[in-house]
Amino acid sequence: GLLQVLIGVAMVVCMLAWSSLDWIRIPLWVIERSPSLLRNNAFYKLFACLAQSAALVFVPTFLMGFAFPFAGRFFASEIKSLGRRLGSAYMINTLGAMLGPLIWGFWCLPLLGIQNALLLTAAGAALSGAIVLAYVNRKWAVCGAVALCLIIASLAVLPEKVLAQSYQRRRGKVLHYEEDVDGSVAVLQTPQRGGDCRQLMVGVTSMITDNFRCRRYTRMIGHLPMLMHPEPKNALVICLGSGMTLAGVTRHASLESVDCADLSRGVINAARNWFSEANDHVLDDPRVRLIINDGRTHLLTTAKRYDVIA
Repeated sequence: GLLQVLIGVAMVVCMLAWSSLDWIRIPLWVIERSPSLLRNNAFYKLFACLAQSAALVFVPTFLMGFAFPFAGRFFASEIKSLGRRLGSAYMINTLGAMLGPLIWGFWCLPLLGIQNALLLTAAGAALSGAIVLAYVNRKWAVCGAVALCLIIASLAVLPEKVLAQSYQRRRGKVLHYEEDVDGSVAVLQTPQRGGDCRQLMVGVTSMITDNFRCRRYTRMIGHLPMLMHPEPKNALVICLGSGMTLAGVTRHASLESVDCADLSRGVINAARNWFSEANDHVLDDPRVRLIINDGRTHLLTTAKRYDVIA
């Protein structure tokens, strides 16, 4: 019970650290000041990214690792029914491992967002711990109750969008931020040579900006395959992004229809609302059909054939 309470508190403390401190940039600071041989090494960069993640999730996940051994010891307290009790423990653990990703990944995260889903998890851990402590010793239950109150109080302390604020603190002004089952999508206004531009972020990965160079090469990705076909009637664009490749494809007069497959509704919303000038309002083109799916999966499951795939 005490372990569960500690897990809940550790999750909230890590979120508070993320929202209010900048120590998470330490690995990046180390990379920037490393010898060029290391600085340009992909494995070294990956290690630094993992170090950033570990700084946030190590303590709560380390404590979670203790949970099942403790539960196993509790369930195995009676030798006569050892097999049945340990079997029950494994069954409960397996059911949790199955239902957790389904409920949290497909319901809690899209409905509540990453931040509120994590706070709900922390509150659930503290509440379950408080109940166990109350069963064992009512004095210990006070610790669980206090921890639960602190977690609920953190709703007032934490900014509304911790992740959005971390984007803004590190990269530029946040114009749009959205979370869905496929991850977080943000549109940032970032300063560049020649003026500010808009940048599409999916997770921590920069997908595209709307500056001149990006407009030129992303449109070319659409134009080149279309020019190689004598008279393309239908086409498929895999990955919408900002919509500029799709805009390049639709410029060809012979085209009768074009499908565009993308996994994320958040990306589609960003392309429609924040990159419409850069993509010539391509999503309003009656020839365009959006498909919310993985491009490869779409190709494997559709009977339709395309003249051009970009």
